[in-house]
Amino acid sequence: MALLSLQRGQRVKLSQVTPSKQFMVGVKTSSSSLKFDISCFGLNEAGKLSDDRFFVFYNQPICPGEAIKLLGARGGDSETFGLNLDKLPSSIRRLMFVVSIDGQGEMKQMGASYLRFLVGGQEVARFAFSGQDLGRERALMVAELYFKDEWRVNAVGQGFAGGLDAVLRHFGGEVADSPVPVQPPKQHTATNLAQVKREFQTLCNQTAFSSNTWKSIQQKALATGISRGELFAAIQPIALAFLEDLLEQSAADGVITTEEDAQWTATLSALDLPQDWLIPFHQRWLQEKKLSAIRQGNLPSVKHDLHLSSDEICHFLITAEQVKEIRGVEKRIPVRLAATSKKFYLLEAGGVGKTVPYSNFLKVIPSKGTVTFEMSVRTAAGTYVVENPAFVDAIVTTLVKLHKRQILAQKERGRAIPQEVRIAVWQRDKGQCVQCGAKGRGACLEYDHILPFSKGGASTVNNIRLLCRRCNLEKGDRI
Repeated sequence: MALLSLQRGQRVKLSQVTPSKQFMVGVKTSSSSLKFDISCFGLNEAGKLSDDRFFVFYNQPICPGEAIKLLGARGGDSETFGLNLDKLPSSIRRLMFVVSIDGQGEMKQMGASYLRFLVGGQEVARFAFSGQDLGRERALMVAELYFKDEWRVNAVGQGFAGGLDAVLRHFGGEVADSPVPVQPPKQHTATNLAQVKREFQTLCNQTAFSSNTWKSIQQKALATGISRGELFAAIQPIALAFLEDLLEQSAADGVITTEEDAQWTATLSALDLPQDWLIPFHQRWLQEKKLSAIRQGNLPSVKHDLHLSSDEICHFLITAEQVKEIRGVEKRIPVRLAATSKKFYLLEAGGVGKTVPYSNFLKVIPSKGTVTFEMSVRTAAGTYVVENPAFVDAIVTTLVKLHKRQILAQKERGRAIPQEVRIAVWQRDKGQCVQCGAKGRGACLEYDHILPFSKGGASTVNNIRLLCRRCNLEKGDRI
C-alpha cells in the first residue's frame, strides 16, 4: 500500500489507511527550545471526556482493556501509541492526539513535525505539521480517529491559546483552580533494572509463558520509575533469544502442530512486543508452517515449461548452481532443478536434461545456502547452491518418502513426541546437537529416538535427544 500523505483538515476512512484495527500512531515533535507532552484523549460520541481513565499520557500510560497504550519514544518518533480499536468500549467513539508545551513557549516555535500511522512496523500514512501555521498557542489538537459508521481519520491541526487547560475544558474535563504540585518521578536504579531482567529471564525459562506474571513485572518496573522504553530496551535481547528458542524448538521435528501454533500465537500476544521486533519471527513462523505442511504430504504445484506426461505434477522448478571440482578448482555451473510427482530433473544449459528416480536418493542434506544430494548413482548427485535449501529438502525428502510409502508410517499416533517432552529435551540439551554442538538456524536440529521407534523405542525424555541433520544422517539411516 502506498504511503498516504494527509493535509490539514482532510478526512479519510481508516480503511484507506489500513484494514487492521490494531496499529501504532507515532508523533514526532521538533524544537530547539520547547519541550512537549504528547497525549491521547478517549472521548465519547459527543466529543467529551466522560471517563478520565481514557486520558492516556506519561502519568497514565495504559487505559482499561489496554486499547490505548503509551509505548514511549521509538523508531525516531518522540512518542508512540499502540492502539487496538476492537478493545475500546462502545462509549469511546473518538481518539484525539494532542501536543502541548511543557513549560514556557509558543507553538510557532515548533519545527517540522508529524503524526504517522504504522502497521507491522511499516509507515502507511503521515500528517506533517509545524509552527508555521500557528502563533501564540500552547497546545495543538493534531489528529483524531472517530467512528461514524466506521472508523475514520481527521487531520485536525487546531491550536489552543490556553494550552492543555483549554483542551481539557473543550473536552469537558475539570481543571483545578490552582496548580497542583507535580511530584517528581521516582528515580530508578540500575539494581531495579537488573532485577527486572532477572525476573523476565526466569519467566522465559518456564514451560509456559505467563501473561499475568509479565504484566506484574511491567507494573513493578513502572512503579520504580523505569519507563516503558527503558524496560523494553533492557529485555529485548532476552525476549528475542526466547522467541528464537521457541521457534527452533517447535520446528526441530519438522512439523508445526496445532498445539504449537496456538502456543506461538498466545505467547506473542502475551509478550506484546513492538511489531518491528516481531516481523522477522512472523515470516519465519509462516515459512516453518509451510514446510510442515509439505513434510506431511501437502505438496505445492507450480507452473513450468517442462515436457511432462499428462499425469505428472511439477512441485518445484528453480535455478541453482551445481558445485563441481574441475582440476582442483571449484566451479559453479548454472542449472535448473525440478521435482515432479514422478522423478527428479537436472536441467543443464542448452536444454540437456537428466532424470533420477526417487528410489535412487539416499540422503538430502540442507546447509546454509546449499543442499547436497547423496544418491546410489552419480547422475545429479552432489552439492547445489540454492536460494532456499530447507524448501528443496522438504519437497525432495517428502517425495522420496511418498515413493517409498513412508509418509503414512510417520503419522502413527505413538511416534508423535509430546509437547512437554520436546520442551524438556530442548532445555536439557541446551538447544544444540549433543554430538557436535551445532545450534542455531543452520544446524537443522531434529528430535532423535536413541532406541529407534521402529524397534520399540518410546517417545520419552530419556529416549529422545537433539541431533543436527548431519549427525542424525551419519547414524546410517537412509531416507
